[in-house]
Amino acid sequence: MREVPAPEALSRETPRSATGRRLALLPRRASQIHVAWVEEPGRRTFLSVWLWNFDPATDAPYPDKAAGVRVHVEELPQLRRAVAEGLDEAQRRRRERER
Repeated sequence: MREVPAPEALSRETPRSATGRRLALLPRRASQIHVAWVEEPGRRTFLSVWLWNFDPATDAPYPDKAAGVRVHVEELPQLRRAVAEGLDEAQRRRRERER
């Protein structure tokens, strides 16, 4: 798996979500999904879910400006219910295929 730079190595153009506490890194073929918890004094706390691509020339990861979302704390219960429902649906479909 490719390495992700430490927060201190990120450029000024890197989004705030890149400097949060990483909760998950989900590898894909030519990208990664980063999930992070971001808290900063004077700003709203949020869960960041962002797609990072790899530069074909350098293989360095960079965040996709158009492929991410910040979920604010008050939105998390709804997101949790939706993800749980999606997991239930995935398990149901897997059981159906195994029959």
